[in-house]
Amino acid sequence: MIVFKRAVYKIILESRTRWMRLVWRLFYGRRFSMGAQWKIRKDVHIELSAKGCLSIGDGWVTRSRVSILVEKGRLSIGEAVFCNHDVSITCMEQIQIGDGCKIGDRVVIVDHDHDYRKNLEIFTTAPVHIGDRVWIGAGAVITKGVTIGAGSVIGANSVVTGDVPPGCVAAGVPARIIKGY
Repeated sequence: MIVFKRAVYKIILESRTRWMRLVWRLFYGRRFSMGAQWKIRKDVHIELSAKGCLSIGDGWVTRSRVSILVEKGRLSIGEAVFCNHDVSITCMEQIQIGDGCKIGDRVVIVDHDHDYRKNLEIFTTAPVHIGDRVWIGAGAVITKGVTIGAGSVIGANSVVTGDVPPGCVAAGVPARIIKGY
């Protein structure tokens, strides 16, 4: 069954036809929805588990080697979102990406981590919310439980561990507010 799922992903991502989206819809039902007018490059990997839900808005654009894993969570990508090369999004609870976001090269967005004090097989999760028109610079890492306000900018190679208010520039490890505008 896994081989069939991967074949369906490959067919869907390469063909971009209404018929293929219908096949995807029949296979995954209400757990998957994807808008129109999207542009996906090669080597995009989408994995949707039996308990996961994925919703992608109109006008989604990706470069190569984008990886999305939805493991028993809900991932929602808004309209006109751009994902550059090597973006990795892994969802176990909830990740929400707003409309018009720009995500740079090698960005990692996760809503979970391992509980290293107890057992590495146990995950702790918290939802991630990224507002509309957020620009995330290359190499940034967005960790669990973070809310990034609308119109904010995350600097390159930043590690966001706390909330970022709307209309701010945040950068550093860990990311701190540099200025508001």
